[in-house]
Amino acid sequence: KNLEQMLISKKWLIGLGGLLVAAGLAIGLGVGLDRRGKQSGQASSSSDPKSTPIPSSAPSHSRDDSPAGPLPVSLSLTSFDPKMLAGYDECSDFVLELGEMAKYMANVHIDRMALQHYHNEYFYNTPRGGSGGFNDIVMLDNEMVSPQIISDKSDNSNSNTGESSYGTNNQVEGVDEADTVKSDGVHVYAAYGDNLVVWEASSGTEVSRTVIPTTDDEGIPLCDSQTTDYCYENKEWQKMNIASLLMHQDRITAIVQSPYRIRDQDSDQDQSTMHGSHATRLFVYDKSIPSNKGPLTLIAQKDIQGYYQSARLIDQYAHVVTSTSINAWYHLYDHLDPMNFVDKSERHLDFYYNPKPDLKGMNETEYRIAANAKATELIPSFAEQLASESLGTTDISSEDCTSILRLILYSKRNDKEGEEELSPISFTTAGALSNFAQVTSFNINAATGNMDGGHGKLSTSSSGVFVPFNSYSNSVYSSRDMMIIAGEAYEENSDGNWEEKTVLFAFSLNGDESKAVSIGVVPGSLLNQFSMDHYSYNDADYLRVATTSWARWSIVGDSWGQTEESSSQVTVLSLPSPGSQTDTPSNMKLVGQVNNLGKGERIYAVRFLGTRAFVVTFRQIDPFYTLDMKDPADPKVVGELKIPGFSNYLHPIEDGNIILAVGQDANEFGVVSGLQVAMYDVFDFGNPFQLKKFSESGSNSAAQYDHKAFRYLEETDVLIMPVSRWPINGPRFDGFVVYDVDVDPEKKIEVKFEISHMDEGVTCWSHSSLTARSMVFDGDVTTMKGHTVLSHALSTKEKQWMLNLDVNRENECGSWVD
Repeated sequence: KNLEQMLISKKWLIGLGGLLVAAGLAIGLGVGLDRRGKQSGQASSSSDPKSTPIPSSAPSHSRDDSPAGPLPVSLSLTSFDPKMLAGYDECSDFVLELGEMAKYMANVHIDRMALQHYHNEYFYNTPRGGSGGFNDIVMLDNEMVSPQIISDKSDNSNSNTGESSYGTNNQVEGVDEADTVKSDGVHVYAAYGDNLVVWEASSGTEVSRTVIPTTDDEGIPLCDSQTTDYCYENKEWQKMNIASLLMHQDRITAIVQSPYRIRDQDSDQDQSTMHGSHATRLFVYDKSIPSNKGPLTLIAQKDIQGYYQSARLIDQYAHVVTSTSINAWYHLYDHLDPMNFVDKSERHLDFYYNPKPDLKGMNETEYRIAANAKATELIPSFAEQLASESLGTTDISSEDCTSILRLILYSKRNDKEGEEELSPISFTTAGALSNFAQVTSFNINAATGNMDGGHGKLSTSSSGVFVPFNSYSNSVYSSRDMMIIAGEAYEENSDGNWEEKTVLFAFSLNGDESKAVSIGVVPGSLLNQFSMDHYSYNDADYLRVATTSWARWSIVGDSWGQTEESSSQVTVLSLPSPGSQTDTPSNMKLVGQVNNLGKGERIYAVRFLGTRAFVVTFRQIDPFYTLDMKDPADPKVVGELKIPGFSNYLHPIEDGNIILAVGQDANEFGVVSGLQVAMYDVFDFGNPFQLKKFSESGSNSAAQYDHKAFRYLEETDVLIMPVSRWPINGPRFDGFVVYDVDVDPEKKIEVKFEISHMDEGVTCWSHSSLTARSMVFDGDVTTMKGHTVLSHALSTKEKQWMLNLDVNRENECGSWVD
């Protein structure tokens, strides 16, 4: 399949999904969130004087005269309280509060079931309307720092034959991002399914291939005779995949994604409380090439919780972020369905064919009483198991729970003194236990094992937080001192309307440890990691965040319509300074903000560069904004350029005076036509202008959404990107394009040559695939995509060599187009 086309499709599908949700709301309730008085039977106070009663999720649209009250819920902290960062002194308190959160979740679900089955209400109020689109620069002394590409002139002392560039296109200088391909200039190390393949950078000769082990970190086989039907050894698509690599000196770490439970379990324990329980695996190897061209030597390994999200390497210290959704359906929600409480003799004859059974044998009050009783029965074991899995142990009594942030609700009511209590939050269950995120840290050089064939267990530390991840953005940013994890939240305004927020957790990075030190909240939603930036100014530290607040829709008169346009903003928050943090957790305080960027549009690209920032919004045209960010308390727009099309990725060149951008061209009506490469002159910061552009219809690039696929050669003004063309009429293309991108205004952006990775003939391949990447060694460009690696001379365009990673295969044969 075409990777770039899939990425483009994903963006439009998400936008379409937003429109469908809006349409559904119009058909369903389509009304604003209402207020209601306090009911009898709502949350009672805990006996703990420190506890704060949380308003229970009582039925907000109850039709019975006296419906059963909800389960009482009590938590020690309210929403967005910085005290949560201190964690739990006692693991028993952690288990208790997991139970309280589970009550909250049960209340919401029971209420939803009652609305569906007794009142025919299937759509829930949501704060977001309209559609949206769709897998880190440190500032020192106010100087602008360009993005770092590891490789460069210091690595080229052994040759003067041509330019080299083989490092990862990192967002932050000194912070290496994990990627599927790494190189030390001599060898290339590539993730290829469950294989770690190594070849010589100059010749393409494969020198090592390592298959990821099939035992867990205690040496127990992952598969046995009882689970062969679900073992990846028998199902190609269930194989483990190397998600990313981290490399430092003589060590390389493979971060592996596993699609199944690490350990075989008895049938009565078939379902964990975390969908990604032990789904990420870390393998540390000696990257030295064995004399017999065999596999690399494994030094240490460890299995960790959650699915892989992102990772950074700062010197020799690795920080891996994983997340997993909570399996509340199996352990809680499925048991609370009304059909579970109706005697079979009372069920309608069409029960098994009708998604809404006839519940005439049970009224709403009877259902709520029965469901409350069932939830009360299930919650203790659910909380115990969830605590054990989040801590990675069956004996939580001996664990340190201070690394687990305290539980809070991510939906904050606007309770005003003297006003009636707000109605319960029924539009989302994401405000409670929806997702568990974890930062796992370790010293890549400290891993030790038996170099004669055995291996050791990797020593790690971790911090965890239950936070709703944004489903359509990269939620992780890191500078050298601070890692930011972003989540989704909601807050009610004074009008009783719910607004989307982004909640930000700052983790200080100190060697092989991470610690939560601050929490902040900004309006709107993030686009990606480039929407966040850690900035130092006058001995103080700040976090700059660019977000979009979505349009609002509701019933206006007798029809469904938009009541508020979308707009974007850049917010500056205070951060605790690295090295001066105390044990007292803090709130990120609002320092400055610039609002109303791109009314009726959303953010498509962001880049922070020291005292400057660039923001691209789009709906029909592309406003390219320049922002003066020198004074954190007074950020302001100083320039705006309106042109057709939009940019997805902004790359500063020429000391930041030129922005090289990749995105999509469009006509005056906002209809996109194909890939666009453009240059913007921002030397006169208040008057940016488009210096030149190149576009072609029916094409797209993975570099639009994956900055690691973008490679710019500073010495020769060359851009290398993966490109796909799928025109209705005309030849298809899938491979890489090399562009001349000279900054001379008199010269056009032109295609230098193309490198095809399509094979229309009959070949045989595996289910593994190389991520689209390029590297340059002494003037030769190496491109990787699908199943092949190609090398071409940039000066002559001639092919130097080809490496087929599936050579000699005899199955899965046919024509291959990546």
